[in-house]
Amino acid sequence: MNARREELWRESKLRLKALVDDAVDVLTKGIRSSDEKIAITSAVHILKTVGLYGEVKGDFGPTTPERAVWDQRAERELQIYMALRLDSFCDRSVKRHMEECAQEDVHKHMKLWHEIAVDEQKKELREYKKKAKIAC
Repeated sequence: MNARREELWRESKLRLKALVDDAVDVLTKGIRSSDEKIAITSAVHILKTVGLYGEVKGDFGPTTPERAVWDQRAERELQIYMALRLDSFCDRSVKRHMEECAQEDVHKHMKLWHEIAVDEQKKELREYKKKAKIAC
């Protein structure tokens, strides 16, 4: 049943793709319209289509070196997993699972690194206080 659904959806997507040129022509005419309401509506549709309407949600990649390392690890683990598991049902769900696992690992490591840094700061503070007592 799912195979049939996928086939029907594939056929529908092909029909929709065949209409893309016409749709772009209509939006082009609309954005150049002298009627401001039509021009704005066309502009909004174009911006939504290209993902720029509202808040820009671009993925600029990892924001920390740790995240970059774990993203690479997740991708590598995913490739290994997919190579070993030929019967996987959904690449997207597997990738999402691997990303979640990698993110959990990052959080665990970041927490550990934070605890180590705090311990080092406490140690430095104790040493500073000892030196201050000796100096007095």
